[in-house]
Amino acid sequence: RTIASRDSRGLAGHSMGGYGATRIGMKYPDVFGALYIMSPCCLSVRGAPPAEIGKKLEAITTRDEAAKADWMSRAMLASAAAWSPDPKNPPLYLDLPTKDGVAAAGRSG
Repeated sequence: RTIASRDSRGLAGHSMGGYGATRIGMKYPDVFGALYIMSPCCLSVRGAPPAEIGKKLEAITTRDEAAKADWMSRAMLASAAAWSPDPKNPPLYLDLPTKDGVAAAGRSG
C-alpha cells in the first residue's frame, strides 16, 4: 500500500539515479516530501561554476557549438535547458548561471 501523502513519500538515488531523483522530486514537490541523493551526476557540490567554465558557456552561441562542446559544458547546458528554460532567449533558449563569467544568482528572463 501507498500512503497518499507527500509527507509519506520520498525518492532516493545514487549517481544518475541521484540526478533523476533530484529532477523528479523538484518537478513534483507536491508528491515527494523528501529526497535522498548520493553523488548525483551532473550536479556540482561547489555551487557556482568556476569563471573559466562560465566564460566557455557564454561563448557558445549556436546549437552546433553546443553539440561540439566538452562533456561538462554540455552537461551544464543541458541542466540550464531543463532547469531554467527561456523561450525568449535565442539561440539556445535557456538562462545560464553566469553573467560575464561570474555566477549570477537570481537571474530571471
